[in-house]
Amino acid sequence: MSYHPASIQPQQQQQYPDYQENSALSCLNGIVNIDDAEQITNKSPVGRYLLLLAQAQQHLGQHSKAISHLERARELGIGDEPKLYLEILETLGTLYWQQKRYQAAFIVKQERFAIAQQHGLLAFIGAGKLKSSQQNHLAQNQLAQNQLPQTKSKGSATVSQAMTASPWQHKVQELVQRIASTQHKLTVIYGQAGVGKSSLLEAGLIPALKQQPIGNRDLVPIRLKVYTDWVTELGKGILESKGEGSSPLKVESLKLEGYKNNLGQKATLREQPTNFEPATILDQLQENQRQHQINILIFDQFEEFFFSCREPAEQKRFFEFFRDCLNIPYLKVILCLREDYLHLLLKCARQVDLDAINNDILNKGILYYVGNFSPDEAKSIIYNLTTRAKFYLEDALLDELVNDLANNEPVGEVSPIELQIVGLQLQTEQITTLAAYRQNGSKEKLVERYLEGVVSDCGSENQNAAWKILGLLTDKHGTRPFRTKDDLGAELQLSTDNLDFILELLVKSGLVMKWQQEPDPQYQLIYDYLVEPIRRYC
Repeated sequence: MSYHPASIQPQQQQQYPDYQENSALSCLNGIVNIDDAEQITNKSPVGRYLLLLAQAQQHLGQHSKAISHLERARELGIGDEPKLYLEILETLGTLYWQQKRYQAAFIVKQERFAIAQQHGLLAFIGAGKLKSSQQNHLAQNQLAQNQLPQTKSKGSATVSQAMTASPWQHKVQELVQRIASTQHKLTVIYGQAGVGKSSLLEAGLIPALKQQPIGNRDLVPIRLKVYTDWVTELGKGILESKGEGSSPLKVESLKLEGYKNNLGQKATLREQPTNFEPATILDQLQENQRQHQINILIFDQFEEFFFSCREPAEQKRFFEFFRDCLNIPYLKVILCLREDYLHLLLKCARQVDLDAINNDILNKGILYYVGNFSPDEAKSIIYNLTTRAKFYLEDALLDELVNDLANNEPVGEVSPIELQIVGLQLQTEQITTLAAYRQNGSKEKLVERYLEGVVSDCGSENQNAAWKILGLLTDKHGTRPFRTKDDLGAELQLSTDNLDFILELLVKSGLVMKWQQEPDPQYQLIYDYLVEPIRRYC
C-alpha cells in the first residue's frame, strides 16, 4: 500500500512526486538558502542533499530537474569532500550523455578525472597530459552551457604527485640544475611522441622552477606552444608573468602607429596588448634580468613552429630573436620537440650565428633525452601510483603487466603513454588480480576497450564516424598520416558541426594531435602503437 500524507487529497496524489520534491527543497532551504551559494560556509551537507535529491529525480525520470540540482551542487565546488564532488560530476555526466549533450558530458568527465588525479584517487590519466597540482585544482572555463566552472585555489602551482612518484622526478631535478648552471644557456629536450615531454614541463619542471629561486634571483618560466603568431603569444606570456618583479613592458610609440595613452605617455603592453615586436620583447627581457629575474623561455612542441611559420623570412625573424635571447645575461632557453624533427634545428644554425653556443645547436651537452621507462622503472611507477590511489594490484599481476608492456617495444622498454592507457583501463574495470587480467583479455583488449570508451564519449550516433576518423588517421603500412579536416570530411557524410565536435573530443582526449599548419590545421594519431588496434576495429 502506498502512503500519502493526509493533507493530500486523492485527486492530488498523481502530483505527489512534485509535492515530495518541493517538500525536500523546503526542508533543505530551512537549513540553508541553497539559492545563495556564496553565503554557505559548510557546503558539503548541501551538496550531498542536492545529490540525493537529484538521484531520486533521476529514478523518477525527472532528468531536467535532476540536472538543475546537480549543476547547483557543482557550483558549490569541491569543499572538503572530493569524493562527494566526484559523485556529483559522475551523475551529472551520465545525465548529460543520456540527453545527448555529449560535449558537456565529456567536459564533466575531464574535470572528474583531473580532480580524482589531483586528490590521489586516480592512479593513471590515460592518453592525457599530467598537470601541476594547481592546474588540476583550477577549472578551466565558465560553467555556461558546456564549459567548466571556475574553482578558486590558493597558492602557486606545485609539482604533480604523479610526477614525484616516477623517475621523472629525477629528470626534473636534473633540468633545474641545468637552469641553475652558468654552463647551459640552451637545453633541447627531445624524445619520441607520447613519452611525456610536455607533461614533464607542465607538471614537473615549470612548477619546480617557480618554487626555487637561485640566489637573490627569481626564476620566471614563460612557456610557448602556439606559433601561428609567436611574437604576440610570447608578449602575452610575459604580461602574464607580471607580479614576478618585472616592470611594465614598454612599447615604442612608432610600433603602435603613434598610439599614446590618455596621459600622453608612451603605451605599455597592458594598455595596447596587440602590437608586439621582437625588439620590444628583448628590451623587456633585458630589463627583467636587471630586476633580478631569470627568465626561462620554454618553446614546447617546437616542431609546430616549422609547420606554422613556413615562410623563410618569418623563420629567420624568429632565429634572429632566438640568437639575441641567448646573448642576454642570465636568460635561459628551452626547446622541446620530437626526436624525428631534431634536424629542423639545423635551419637555425645555417641562417644565424649562434656564438653563445659555439654554433653547435645539436651538441651532446645541449641535448636532453626523454625516453621510455625500463621495466624496473615501470614497475616502480605502477606500484607507487596504485598505492597512493589505494588501488592495490596483486604482485603477480604487476609482474605480468610490466612484462606485457615491455614486450611491445623492440628494446624491452615501456612506453609511458601505453602504461597510462592500460593502467587507467585496469582501474576503470577494477582489475586487481592476475586471474581477472587474463580473463578480461590482457593488455591488447584493455587498449581496445580504452579506445571504445573514448569513441563512446562521442555519442551513440557519432561512434561509427569517430571510428572512421581514427581509421583515416592510420594506413596499411602502420604509420600515422597527416589529414586536414577537409580530407576527413571528404571521406565522411557528416555535418561540419559533428565533424568539428568529434575532432575536438579526440584531440582533448589525447588520442589525436592537432598541428597548427598553414593554410589548414592537420590531424595525426598520437602514437604508432595505436595504429594496430584501431585498424583491427575498423
